[in-house]
Amino acid sequence: MNFSAIVRGVLQQKKNEIEKFFFGFICSAIILMVLSARYFSDFKTFQTGKKLLLPVKVENVETNAFSSLVRLRYFNFIPVDALEKETEAVVVSHSDDGQVTFVSKETGERLRPHEMLLKYTIMPPSLLKREKKGSDVRFAASKLRFSKDKQLQPFAVCYAVVRANDDGKTFLTGLTDCSGTQLIKGLASSDRRNR
Repeated sequence: MNFSAIVRGVLQQKKNEIEKFFFGFICSAIILMVLSARYFSDFKTFQTGKKLLLPVKVENVETNAFSSLVRLRYFNFIPVDALEKETEAVVVSHSDDGQVTFVSKETGERLRPHEMLLKYTIMPPSLLKREKKGSDVRFAASKLRFSKDKQLQPFAVCYAVVRANDDGKTFLTGLTDCSGTQLIKGLASSDRRNR
């Protein structure tokens, strides 16, 4: 074995290490860009979105060392015949206080004042749950993390407070009682007031 073969072998090994490093760096940068874009999309929805009150029921509340977590189940106010696809948007009308009522399926027509799009997703029943409740219609996140210092009375919760943008995308920010009084503000909205 001559000296030039050894040098070529070492150079090839270094080249492979550099290529692996750059591949890892590029993949990490792409993941970071995707997560940042998603964060800023949620940031914009939270900042500029229209406040809506969507009817919910509290399924359970969990507390750990740092915070509490409430799991929600949205009440479906959309007629069953309007639920055609697993994920779609419908037209809803909202009152000044944010309560919504179903208007129609999305048709692409121009919306009237106090009308907006609201996206929904039909979640199939969980195979892990003992109770069979049927499909679950979700309009926003079904979990809200809040300060463990706050006490939540699950029976008092009537509405999830969400912010919705013009495309119907939503961001869950808190919970209210039946009169619209804020009971819980999510950690994401209380930690980042500008979000």
